[in-house]
Amino acid sequence: MSTYRYYGEALGKKKQVLSIEFFPPKTEKSGQRFLENAQQLYTVFRPNFVSITYGAGGSTRENTLEYATLLKEKIGFEVMPHLTCVGHSKTEIYEIVSKFSEAGFNNLMTLRGDPPKRDINIKQHPDGLRYASDLVAFIRKNYPHFCLGVGGYPEMHTQSHSLGADIKN
Repeated sequence: MSTYRYYGEALGKKKQVLSIEFFPPKTEKSGQRFLENAQQLYTVFRPNFVSITYGAGGSTRENTLEYATLLKEKIGFEVMPHLTCVGHSKTEIYEIVSKFSEAGFNNLMTLRGDPPKRDINIKQHPDGLRYASDLVAFIRKNYPHFCLGVGGYPEMHTQSHSLGADIKN
């Protein structure tokens, strides 16, 4: 398996890329099972990289860095942690990205994120970022070495006013 520091290298060479997405466990007991299953997936599939989510509505945010590090150091995966801006101040985002950088990560999947459970509206932190595009710009300015992934909606995001506006964002 050849490992790419940046996923763009693999995509630019038009190689087939295999990835797996993980959800961080919520308990220590499920964490052990999570690592055992991840090890089996690594042995069988040898993916180019894996991603690990940031927790829907913030439910497992604190576990993302911990388990991303374990996947990288204990198993040997190339890991692309997710990061969402919902509910965070710019200072918090700066600190979180700093921790990812210090832990040796070069890639982040940048997303706006979903509202917390039982809440239909996105509540932007008063000193936060509203959209994933704002998160990308913020990280690009403060941490230009990161390779940033983004998500899109081929059918147009449900909150977009038009396909043109969606593509622009």
